[in-house]
Amino acid sequence: LISNETGTVLEFAKPVNHNVCDIFDYRIYNNDPQHKGNVWKKLIDIALILAQFFESQFFQQLGLFGLFIYSALPAFLAVLPNEIISAPLMIGGMSPVTIILVMSVGGTVGDLLMFYIGKYIRRIFHKKVKPASYGHFLHKHRYWIFVITMPVPYLSESIMLISGHQHLDVKRIIPFIYLGELLRSVIGTLIVLGIFALPQLMQ
Repeated sequence: LISNETGTVLEFAKPVNHNVCDIFDYRIYNNDPQHKGNVWKKLIDIALILAQFFESQFFQQLGLFGLFIYSALPAFLAVLPNEIISAPLMIGGMSPVTIILVMSVGGTVGDLLMFYIGKYIRRIFHKKVKPASYGHFLHKHRYWIFVITMPVPYLSESIMLISGHQHLDVKRIIPFIYLGELLRSVIGTLIVLGIFALPQLMQ
């Protein structure tokens, strides 16, 4: 980040060292008349405020708890990826392994919440509901269904609501739910660290 009080170039590039602002990838000229007062100017101001907050001692101390809570939220509430919180924590010196564990456990807790919502919504209308048999499709194919779908926003919530509605045995599926959340956390962390790159079409 390059900036001063008179408003020179604000430059955002890939992470180099410990500057939170460096996680962004665009350049704005703060003093250019064509940018003054427009949407980009407002966005850059917001980014600077967020950068100061991410570098604060308060965030570094309570960031893991915030990351856990944010990871547990369903996609329609947590519209931004978990990495919006995990990236500043890692830049601040937090271990990627700790970040991955917190995100995966938080995600699993959120998935279980959706499971029990689906389960008890059905009980409202049907007082007596038999548990799903071990021959149920989601039981038989739990090895790949939950691992593959958990990293996908909205799809994972849908699968968990259906699983709860069908009264699956949570003890049989929870290991694979966690593996799916672990996969999502590892991929997200590798992207932040620059080890894993998104396909060109997704960038």
